[in-house]
Amino acid sequence: MKEDLKKGIITMPDESINVRDVIVKKYPDFKISIMTEEFSTSYKFIISDERSLNWVLFPEKKVIGNYQCQKAELNFAGRKWTAWFTDEIPYYDGPYKFRDLPGLIVEIKDVSNSHSFQLQSTKKIKGSYIPNIVDEKKKVRNFAFNDFVKFYKEYRIDPTKEFKQKVISGDIYYESDEERQEHMRSVESLRKERIKKDNNIIEIDLLK
Repeated sequence: MKEDLKKGIITMPDESINVRDVIVKKYPDFKISIMTEEFSTSYKFIISDERSLNWVLFPEKKVIGNYQCQKAELNFAGRKWTAWFTDEIPYYDGPYKFRDLPGLIVEIKDVSNSHSFQLQSTKKIKGSYIPNIVDEKKKVRNFAFNDFVKFYKEYRIDPTKEFKQKVISGDIYYESDEERQEHMRSVESLRKERIKKDNNIIEIDLLK
């Protein structure tokens, strides 16, 4: 929106767009996976991630909200992160894939300050909790992280591969070949433009 404003174009956020990724953490072994339907209209992806997090702890402390917090740093997924955690909440967890510090992560941001998380509130829940973001009725495709990296790089080159396959198989009907060609060009153009703008993802090393 800021970039559009520089060009004299006023745009508003699309309220129909929501985050479509869910981080799933299984306790007590902290097996991490992402559940998403970002890359397919037919499938939801479950991407496991077993990478370890090599934190460096520092003696520096500060108060955030009502909590005494300690500083820690981490290099992860192409970014350097600074975290503040508190042992007053004895859960070795945090936002996104971050965990394994001796207390709950209250705040974490990367050095460019383009991605940041802050604890807003806490509450007790019963049993497992998965937000109603991903369509539970969709078929599942499971990926180990390294396999997903290969898929992701191919997806950014050709984000309409699945769509083209549906057109070829006749799952999508058109009145004429001209209409089919025009729609395919339009979908490909829109998706490639979106990917071009999506150049500051949280795991920035996926773009290398």
